[in-house]
Amino acid sequence: MNPALFRRTEPTYTLPAGAVGIYDFVYDPANPQRLTDLSGNGNHGQLGSTSGADTDDPAWGPDGYGLIFDAIDDFVSLPLALGNLSTYTYICAVEQLSFLSRRLIIGGSRTDGSVRNGLSVITGGMLELDNYLPSGGALATPRTLVQNGNQCVVAVRQSAGTNRAIFWNRLKMAEDSAPETYGGGAIDAFRLGRRSGSTADKFHARYDYSVIYNRALMDEEYLQAYLYIRQEMKKRGRRLP
Repeated sequence: MNPALFRRTEPTYTLPAGAVGIYDFVYDPANPQRLTDLSGNGNHGQLGSTSGADTDDPAWGPDGYGLIFDAIDDFVSLPLALGNLSTYTYICAVEQLSFLSRRLIIGGSRTDGSVRNGLSVITGGMLELDNYLPSGGALATPRTLVQNGNQCVVAVRQSAGTNRAIFWNRLKMAEDSAPETYGGGAIDAFRLGRRSGSTADKFHARYDYSVIYNRALMDEEYLQAYLYIRQEMKKRGRRLP
């Protein structure tokens, strides 16, 4: 683990039960395809590949999409943030998640229009995937549950259980946005990364913050998390609504 790319910020406001703290991730523009191995268990920070092939490689491969949560020893150890070829700080509160899959990827669709281990992040709203397959199979079409301006909440649930990962982020568009295919249907989403063989080398959105839990949150818990993140963002000179 490279201390220069990973810092722990001790919370000064209490997050909802289960969250373990705030983590800062600084993207390394000198190594745009990956982050340093934050987990200490192999190269789990790779965001894309220079390969033009489009395969279903079980390792993170040719499709440079998404925010990756790597499930090691039956829990998600650390979040890995995407960048847009610039140095940004990502704030992330993480709870250990009991997923059986090797990894859960939020933010991406495959170049052939199918989806494996991925989800295109819609601009605002809450998505729930009913049939996330721990084996890494295709995902069900998400349903938009809540629209909330430029904030986005994404919930993922195992098909074989009730565990959820709730991913709350505020997206800022850097380059452009474009419709992406999800399960054969077009949705209005940020294009989060490069397609295989594409010249779109930049990542098109950055995450100001993320909060991940393995259960549905009550309204009060969302509020507490929001207040906490707003406080942390203010410390960094950023403003939230």
